[in-house]
Amino acid sequence: MCRWISLWLVSLSLTCTMAGFASAKESKAPADKPSAAQAEQVDLDENDVFGLTRTTEVILDGRPVSYDSVPDTAIILRMEVSQDRRTIVRVVFRSR
Repeated sequence: MCRWISLWLVSLSLTCTMAGFASAKESKAPADKPSAAQAEQVDLDENDVFGLTRTTEVILDGRPVSYDSVPDTAIILRMEVSQDRRTIVRVVFRSR
């Protein structure tokens, strides 16, 4: 009888642990990654011009910064533009 109770307790604890891991994986979705409906990759022409506004979010190495503090050697990882495809809403840089 004691074996059955021990087996039941072990299986119950494993079930609760596995459920906790599953919900933790689902909740750790990256915030920077847009959904498939939002993401669209567009090829750029060398004549394309983009503009910054006061509300543009500038991220360097995961931290918000002003555009003036981004070094010239930084590379753009991702740039989000508004519906007009000319105004930058958010730009993510990585320093070299």
